[in-house]
Amino acid sequence: MSKIPSKTCGFSLIELLIVVLIIGILAAIAIPAYGTMVEKARAQEAIINLRALFAAQEIHYEYNGHYTDDTNALDITIRGTKFFTYKCWEDRTCGAEPIAHRDYLIEFHSNRGGNNEEQVFYRGKKWCVAQKERGDKVCKALGGKDMHDAGPQWGRYYFLLGT
Repeated sequence: MSKIPSKTCGFSLIELLIVVLIIGILAAIAIPAYGTMVEKARAQEAIINLRALFAAQEIHYEYNGHYTDDTNALDITIRGTKFFTYKCWEDRTCGAEPIAHRDYLIEFHSNRGGNNEEQVFYRGKKWCVAQKERGDKVCKALGGKDMHDAGPQWGRYYFLLGT
């Protein structure tokens, strides 16, 4: 006569559901944080490229007495342009904007230039300008200090310390 085991091995359906629920909660927390960290790493690369572009813009000013909006006129080759577009303006500013989404913009402003109140406020500073909530998260992840809201057209300005 064979004996029927009194206890079966394995997991119950409730135990498996609890494990799946815990994994789902962890994923719901981790995936958005991961996305912000990936965007922060890309923005750090943009800041490095923007530093080089801005330095080339300053050299152009020293030699020619004016800034340019033509980045091809600058003696520099920007690497890693897969995620950002780079631009300089004749008003002493260079910027980097994400290609995939336009949630924020990184701006570097020269120490030189205008004397009106707005130009003095921005002079010599590096900014992250957030257009949407996702941009706010990236600007804060970069260590940006919330400075002021420039309205719906421009967004929130975050002063980037130590960049």
